[in-house]
Amino acid sequence: MNCWLLILLLNMNEGTLPTQNWSSSTNLAKLVKIDVIDKNQLTSLIRNGIFIISDFDQTILAQCDQSGLEILKKLRINYTILDEILPNYDYYYVWALDEMASQNIPRFVTTIFVGDDYLICRIPQNIDIRLVQKYRIELKKINFVPIVSNLTIKEYPVVLYDSTVQTLVDRVSADSVLNFVQRLVNFQTRYSPTDSCRACANYIKEQFEAYGLDSVFVQEYNSIYAPNVIGIKRGISYPESIYLVLCGHFDCISGSPYTFAPGADDNGSGASGVLEAVRVMSGCDVDYTIRFIAFSGEEQGLLGSHYYASQARSHGDSIVGVINIDMVAYSLPGRDSASIIGKPENPNCAPLVDYFIACADTYTALKTQRQIIDRPRSDHASFNTFGYLAIHCRENLNVNNPYYHTIGDTIGGGFNNLEFCTEVIKASIATIASLAKPVLVGIEEKELPQPVFTVMPNPSQKLIKVKLMPGENKIKFYDITGKVIQLLSIHSNKTESVIDLTKMRPGIYFIEITNNKKQAKTKIVVN
Repeated sequence: MNCWLLILLLNMNEGTLPTQNWSSSTNLAKLVKIDVIDKNQLTSLIRNGIFIISDFDQTILAQCDQSGLEILKKLRINYTILDEILPNYDYYYVWALDEMASQNIPRFVTTIFVGDDYLICRIPQNIDIRLVQKYRIELKKINFVPIVSNLTIKEYPVVLYDSTVQTLVDRVSADSVLNFVQRLVNFQTRYSPTDSCRACANYIKEQFEAYGLDSVFVQEYNSIYAPNVIGIKRGISYPESIYLVLCGHFDCISGSPYTFAPGADDNGSGASGVLEAVRVMSGCDVDYTIRFIAFSGEEQGLLGSHYYASQARSHGDSIVGVINIDMVAYSLPGRDSASIIGKPENPNCAPLVDYFIACADTYTALKTQRQIIDRPRSDHASFNTFGYLAIHCRENLNVNNPYYHTIGDTIGGGFNNLEFCTEVIKASIATIASLAKPVLVGIEEKELPQPVFTVMPNPSQKLIKVKLMPGENKIKFYDITGKVIQLLSIHSNKTESVIDLTKMRPGIYFIEITNNKKQAKTKIVVN
């Protein structure tokens, strides 16, 4: 046991370690830790309706009422009741990263379980979570929603060299990456509850729009925090709910988060990787849709990514894979390899880790470490919870960044290796591009002498007049999330065609028209 855990146990003020014989006179549901030995036991729990909320560290957390406890006894599965699930409290996994953090966990935090290198804690909802984050700790909120079990093993294609992917990778510029990081640091703080963080979200949105993504929108999930920012490059063959995700959180924290939290490494490096990917891929089409996402609320317990992933699952989205970039700019001499981290099972993310490493070897000079471990300490874990394959790309796990979560996480402090950061970004782009199957846009299409079509009036209420190029025109209407809501085929002889919009709700839509293998898009507002 780590010394900080021993110190914490000696100084716990409220919580006590529960035992198997724990009992209560109330009817509140219980938070239960279940020791699962193999997949058969996990399958049995799911089949018998146990409400599983977390699968981590070879243990299961479940929400059980009395009938659930009776099922566990009947199945002869070992379990421990950790706590009654109290109203007006939140539960978190907590990782204290040094002895000072472990000794200064506030009195109002109740520790209900001590793992090998983490705690499970109960925190009152009316407490400012910043008081818990004053020292170097990491949080993952435990959400009382059922996880989506995924025990299948996905197969990815063999990585074969593609000159188009190499062209995209070669476009990555260290100067561009550094400029993005500097711009993010210039916000002074990107702590999720601040106006400055919301301003940063607007900046990212503007960059996504400037680089020509097909749809760009913010996703509000909490009135206190800045929103997620989502940009969509729509695939030619798979434009709707089958897609890839490249993500990195843009929020950050320090000991003085409301005034100065530069977050250059954590996670200006990852957020800049997403921005750089949007920039270098702006001149290509892809078969599979890519969603570029900048999450907020990561430092408060993966809040933004949890909301996104839960919504994706409820909408039935099919996500091919998620590459999460978080902390990729700090190294030490001789320890400049990237750790590529994937969950060993439920879901088994090893195939995606292997695909990433193969792309890194094929297209970049990045050195990698294959880490098939359960480490739910960044936004990839939110996707894993809902059954999606998602991996975490980060600096070497054996390297401790001394500036992490401090005001010293600046360019030159916590961010000390631009070359390494650039190579990780190249490998991430290579992986996403390889899976999305890119096609570079030809010069002929860029130099069309006139627009392919015009739309009038815009904004519109009921009818629009569309002036098309001669020939067969295939028309798709998308909503802001990328969902196709209407398909048309119109043969035009340079006459105006009228399209009825009365069935569309007010909002922003995108029209995509394909004519003789040429494609153009525009935005329309329906009032």
